[in-house]
Amino acid sequence: LMIIPILDRVNSLNQTALWTFNLGILLRHKIPVAEALTLVSQESPDVQIRSKLTDATNKIIAGSSPAEVFKEMDRIPSIAARILAAGDRSGNLPEACQRVHQILSTRYKSQVQKVITFAEPIAVIVAGAFVLLIALSVMLPIAELGGLL
Repeated sequence: LMIIPILDRVNSLNQTALWTFNLGILLRHKIPVAEALTLVSQESPDVQIRSKLTDATNKIIAGSSPAEVFKEMDRIPSIAARILAAGDRSGNLPEACQRVHQILSTRYKSQVQKVITFAEPIAVIVAGAFVLLIALSVMLPIAELGGLL
């Protein structure tokens, strides 16, 4: 299903919301940023996000600031990167993670609702086509028998 771009974006929003939530919890419990990112990346089911988080961890270990690293991450929305960077610079990274989680969770729910709204009419049309197919498969043999008599 990730071949469909809209579903990939929706999944990315959800995964980013989840890892920022988990990162915020770990940081609130005074776990260092690099170690927290390592733990979060190990739990991410999305291979691309796991790769980006691992790269971010390596850059932080190499000496880059989390603010710089978050701005460079291309798999997260720019607003999330800016909030995380601002949170790092101000010393409020755990709170920034929670705020990003709230924003992205809201966006995720909105995107899911849009996908459902779009998919419902298509599902009705497909179901109608199947009903028509079944009706025709029953009626055609009856009509042919009626023509033979």
